[in-house]
Amino acid sequence: MTTQRSIEPEHTLLTAVTRLDALRTRESLAGFGSDAEPLDRTETPEPVALSAVIARTAAYGRPPAHRPRGPRDRSLLDPGSAPPSA
Repeated sequence: MTTQRSIEPEHTLLTAVTRLDALRTRESLAGFGSDAEPLDRTETPEPVALSAVIARTAAYGRPPAHRPRGPRDRSLLDPGSAPPSA
């Protein structure tokens, strides 16, 4: 069975997105006069696992949320206020 843990080592963010796009395209075209075949039983859970891999991999590169540390950082919370003069 395809799980996030089983496919995560095989994919980078780019390859996971490419594979997911290919699976979604094939599934959406199947049955609409296209030569594309629907996903078989072994491929059906793969889009869900790939989506999880993409979300997790994308989150790795995200910087931590900014938290105000002092009066100068308060202006980041309230764009209308200016930082206090030093």
